[in-house]
Amino acid sequence: MERITVLGLGRMGAAMARRFADQGWDVGGWTRSGGTVEGIASYDTAADAVRDADAVVLSLFDGAACRDVLDAIEGALPDSTPVVNTSTVGPDEAADLAERIGGRYVHAPVLGSVPAVEAGTLNVLAAGATDQVRDLLTVLGNVRVLGDARAAAAQKLVVNASLAGSLVLVGEIVGQAEALGISRKDALDVLSAGPLGGIISTKRKNIDDPDAPVQFSIGGLAKDIGLLESATGRTLTFGDALRSAGDLDGDITDVTRP
Repeated sequence: MERITVLGLGRMGAAMARRFADQGWDVGGWTRSGGTVEGIASYDTAADAVRDADAVVLSLFDGAACRDVLDAIEGALPDSTPVVNTSTVGPDEAADLAERIGGRYVHAPVLGSVPAVEAGTLNVLAAGATDQVRDLLTVLGNVRVLGDARAAAAQKLVVNASLAGSLVLVGEIVGQAEALGISRKDALDVLSAGPLGGIISTKRKNIDDPDAPVQFSIGGLAKDIGLLESATGRTLTFGDALRSAGDLDGDITDVTRP
């Protein structure tokens, strides 16, 4: 495997492309917005980007985007080229994509954001033809192999739901603390020693600094919660709180602020 193409160069896709290039691979990329990444070869069309690829990585917003991009590369993608999909989609969508692409498909949603990509410490939930792309996946981080694409997609949604619920809870508790006259800083310091310590320590920098770069948008997380609710038919109690948090382009840690 010498040449990797990344389709979708948003925050995560761009970070993955840079990570692959830093490890010595020849990396090309394409995104629907026409954006480029410094040091990564860019193409005018998705079809041009995949013609000579040894592996194709999808980093797209949702299932509809995945289907649109696969339509765009149909006929241009070599028959033997594995397709690694890191996008967060619903379980049924993941199963449909696996059926559409066949035995070379790897459904591989990831846990973590841009800093974890850069450090190679993502947790990758992989299913499908993982042996074909083992080196590529391990460059991103720790690989957990699951039974099938549906299971990998479901696990990703469950983890993202736990993230959303934890952050909404932090925000509500800090609001209660402030109502009692406890400063925001003191509340977070003490909460860090309790059951919510893990999420607070991981997100504290972004919680404290509203101007920190967005790592994961509220809109993206709200989309994932909607996918989970749709898949299970069960409404999450914190879903509405997340969706009404304000600027959907803001960082997910914005839900911890008044």
